[in-house]
Amino acid sequence: MNKEQLLARSAELEIQVPEGATNREISNLIKVAEHPIINGQLAKTQEALEVSNTKNNTLTVDLTAEKTKVQTGKEALKASEGVVKLLRAELAEKAETTDDSEGAVYESGNKTYQFGVNAFRFKGDKYEASEAVKDKSLMADLIKSKFNLLKEI
Repeated sequence: MNKEQLLARSAELEIQVPEGATNREISNLIKVAEHPIINGQLAKTQEALEVSNTKNNTLTVDLTAEKTKVQTGKEALKASEGVVKLLRAELAEKAETTDDSEGAVYESGNKTYQFGVNAFRFKGDKYEASEAVKDKSLMADLIKSKFNLLKEI
């Protein structure tokens, strides 16, 4: 083979030929590159590289999917936080706007008390707030015990 043919074959094999190499040196480089053991090793290396690339691609896809799940979870959490804030605001508004006339009212001297519920238990007995305000001794006991459902207004 002449030098041009050797250089063409080395280009096919993707061999880097040093500048000023002789025909014999180029021929030796080609023989080394074409050697069956080296080709076998190269084939195995290429297969391993392909397997590795496939695994990397799979891991990249899995990572992308997990990132999407995390982002979806973050968005759901943000939405939940918004709902919680809204519910808290509604609860606070409801607590603030509770009409004072909702519960039964009891007046004793210069103090006024109001029940926060329509029915309650006291000392094991069940009472209706509207009926309890009519019983002065019961009301005195409730006030004395600082009954938590009876508020001074």
